Amino acid sequence: MNNQFHISNGMCFDYNLPHDISDHHSRLSLEEQPNKFWRVDHIIRNSSDSSSNNNLSTTRTEDNTSKIVVVDVLENDYHSKLVETIGISETQSEYNKMNQDICFQLKGILNGNETDDIENLLNKHQFKNIADEYPTEYRNCQRLLMRSKQLAHVLWERIKPHFTKTDLKNMRPYGFDNNGTWVPIGLNDCFRVTKYEKGDYFKPHMDGQFIKNDNEKSILTVLIYLSFHGGEGGATKFFKLLSKERTRLTLQEVVSVTPVAHDCLIFNHDLYHSGETVISGRKYILRTEIMFKRVDAESILKSNYEQSEEYQQAKKLVDESNMLEKQGKVKEATEKYLESQEIQVKHSTKLFMERKNRKMSEIEKILPEEIFVTIFSYLTPLEICRTVIPLNTSINYYARSQILESINTDNKDNPFRHLGALSSVEKSIIVEELKSKQKNYAAKEGANFDTIDWYNCFMTRKNFENDFCAILFDPGTSLIKYGLMSDSNFTIEKTICVKPFHVHFNISGRGLDDIVVGWHDCYNYNFCRPLPLITSSGGVQHQTVSYLIHQTIQQAFGKDSIRKHPLLIATPYFWSKDDEIKITDILFDIGIPAICMVPYYELLFLYYQMENCLIVDMSRSGLYCFAMYNGKIVKNCENGVLFEEDPNDKNKALHDAGKNMLNVLQILPVDQNSHLWQELASQVEDVYSYGKEVDGESRCVLGENLYTFVIHLVLSALDSCPQECQVDMKNKLLQNIIVRGGLSLVNGLIPRLENDLKKQFGTYCDKINISLKYDPLDTMGGAKIYANLSSFKEKCIFNV
Repeated sequence: MNNQFHISNGMCFDYNLPHDISDHHSRLSLEEQPNKFWRVDHIIRNSSDSSSNNNLSTTRTEDNTSKIVVVDVLENDYHSKLVETIGISETQSEYNKMNQDICFQLKGILNGNETDDIENLLNKHQFKNIADEYPTEYRNCQRLLMRSKQLAHVLWERIKPHFTKTDLKNMRPYGFDNNGTWVPIGLNDCFRVTKYEKGDYFKPHMDGQFIKNDNEKSILTVLIYLSFHGGEGGATKFFKLLSKERTRLTLQEVVSVTPVAHDCLIFNHDLYHSGETVISGRKYILRTEIMFKRVDAESILKSNYEQSEEYQQAKKLVDESNMLEKQGKVKEATEKYLESQEIQVKHSTKLFMERKNRKMSEIEKILPEEIFVTIFSYLTPLEICRTVIPLNTSINYYARSQILESINTDNKDNPFRHLGALSSVEKSIIVEELKSKQKNYAAKEGANFDTIDWYNCFMTRKNFENDFCAILFDPGTSLIKYGLMSDSNFTIEKTICVKPFHVHFNISGRGLDDIVVGWHDCYNYNFCRPLPLITSSGGVQHQTVSYLIHQTIQQAFGKDSIRKHPLLIATPYFWSKDDEIKITDILFDIGIPAICMVPYYELLFLYYQMENCLIVDMSRSGLYCFAMYNGKIVKNCENGVLFEEDPNDKNKALHDAGKNMLNVLQILPVDQNSHLWQELASQVEDVYSYGKEVDGESRCVLGENLYTFVIHLVLSALDSCPQECQVDMKNKLLQNIIVRGGLSLVNGLIPRLENDLKKQFGTYCDKINISLKYDPLDTMGGAKIYANLSSFKEKCIFNV
């Protein structure tokens, strides 16, 4: 609702810019652009408004009066509003005191050829009437979605030079979980194109924010007038809310902007504004958001907002709004959404006033930020982190300055001396990490805004190097296992990873990129799509695996743990080297400081401590076979089969399918004598599986299919023994066969396997021994041994 990003808004198409548009000014520095065709005019900034430009039509009268608009946004149409003119001296002073809005106009952000090109493309697509999303009493227009990373990049390069750090200092998203330092990183590449024809309007409203994830949210609206052919009316008016009673608003009109083709308005989402009724002509607008990133997410105190009564109420209203919209009750849905939005804005205002009312010392009032930075540059990083940063929020902000970070890393006389026992190589890694991250972010985001928190990089790296306590993680397709190498107990839980079906992305915890992991958390969502770790063809879903690891670690060990510990991953058999590289890159981008990937079967051999053995792994993901001979892994003997997942079978994602197979499958002691097999199968009892009856013979057929895979893998492994030592190797392997994994407990498996191997190899191996090892945490035991080896640190890849 309310200008928010909606995933089902009719048609959405991708748009690629023509070459001349995409290159237009986008690669030039400010010094190389003396004749820019766009310029900035401030309308509202920090409680002041201006009307210096002729295109701005303010509503202030000569006797210092202003319009007070009283309108019910969900009743009647926009022609029957009540307007009064009263003196505003008292309310204006209140506005000056309370307002924290920003609104300015960029003239000619696009030129005529560019807007013509966009409009010609739009005319080839059908706009959608949005009456099934909004009541016409509230909003009456047509809309189309357009995605273009190129256009977002070009527009951001033109907008960005007009911002200074002071303009956006202390700016935060409205709503919950907005503490910390937020800096702009670009435009949302999903554009909403709206067409207003005669009689169309959008009543006073606030814009919904777009949430990508907890640390990437929009704060400012970007509204571009593409064209207004023969237009009259259709002004964009800005208001201050004086009072509200349900959907009835009393608003003070602050300024009115006449639509001019190619111009751009930029303002904060929670600034009330309207699209006035179009009297004649046709108006096209292009709308997106400036996305902001929280740069100190790992080192700030996280609020437990999800448990607050306000958040629960706001989320409940959003859920009710989505349900009502699906039912076609758009008026009721809009009312619920507006209630939720008001709760979020009020929550932000309360936090803002708490911060604003903090008493500043005299020295904070007098000295500018640059003086503080200069003073702090004489301190060591340790002195800054321990003494200065904890003082208060303002001093904290100054001490985290990127300028200060550059001084600390470039100053050769200040080389992180408190790290003591670390080698010079390790010290240089810390410095180079900060420098390289600064360069990388500068290249990606532009050099105008600091996008990393050097304090957190420094402190977490310091703790990381000193402790080097690895997180051990086994990302199985049915079970995940994890824990710290220093722990005596590890956690094992079902592999659950889902994408909730959010219609909108406008409240914390409901972002575009948010996924949910963990058995209990998933059941909080009625509508969600399972995210398998592997595709039906056996391909690894790198992003999903990385998100699963990341979120599980954060939930288990805390939000700030991701940067404090190296990560040892027990890699599944079906992961290729390319899979490992891609997952490592994603985890490094997330912030993992070091990674060591070890094939899980190496950890099994390490755990079971046998010089000669054949491991048959019967896990939920598939069947695998590995051999060790005289203390060395025999690559020739490795083989396996990966079970395919049915993406349409929700039971496989949400139920203990492995345990169910144990109840269903039955392996009979014979297969050669069909009459005996049939007789034995008829004696097997029927069972129920997920509400369906499975007869005894079907149970035996399924068991026979599983056993066929198992015996084939074992025989293939033994036949692959190198010729020069084949007899000795087979003899030693047959004496130490370990069968492990959830499916190893299938009825009749071990006796049948032992009997068949004796038949085939009994002539030269008189002692065939099969051990059933059902220890679900054996890989974690091996990982703990591996992480405690003196060579472990050398085997890690560092994120530098």
